[in-house]
Amino acid sequence: TLSNSLSMAPLNNIDKCTMRRVAVLVLGDVGRSPRMQYHALSLARSPEVAHVTLIGYAGSRCVPEVEALIDSGRISLRLLREDLLPRPRSKVAYLAYAPAKALLKLGQLLFALLLLLPRVDVLLLQTPPAIPTLAAAWLARAASGCMVVVDWHNLGFSVLEHGGLGASHPYVLAAR
Repeated sequence: TLSNSLSMAPLNNIDKCTMRRVAVLVLGDVGRSPRMQYHALSLARSPEVAHVTLIGYAGSRCVPEVEALIDSGRISLRLLREDLLPRPRSKVAYLAYAPAKALLKLGQLLFALLLLLPRVDVLLLQTPPAIPTLAAAWLARAASGCMVVVDWHNLGFSVLEHGGLGASHPYVLAAR
């Protein structure tokens, strides 16, 4: 199971309040991320995990098994606001939009991870998007000491590169 891959030692004879709290972060529509939902489901069913919080955007419904554990309180769903800035139509305006959006999302993630949620022991995140998700995870780890586990789908720079910016664009080079 996923809990075994997180190197969690058995917590025999330990009070429930000391059991691990896990946040599963997907910076996208939670309902359209079955892989992350099944990670949350596996973790919520683990005896070493006290609670799972699934964080992401609203949209599609979660799979029935996850919805049942949300209803029972074993999994919490924390929805983030997706539309922080309207997307510009011109490529020139995008040069200002992209870093502004990344900084706003970084602030949103840090606010959720460090202030809205109870302290977590493990943060499991999906990438892409690597920007700003990895920066938020690194800062959350520095501030709280949580373990960070990354579910890599591909590298963040490749999404930017193939999304129309090209290999020599400054944002692609910085992300690389």
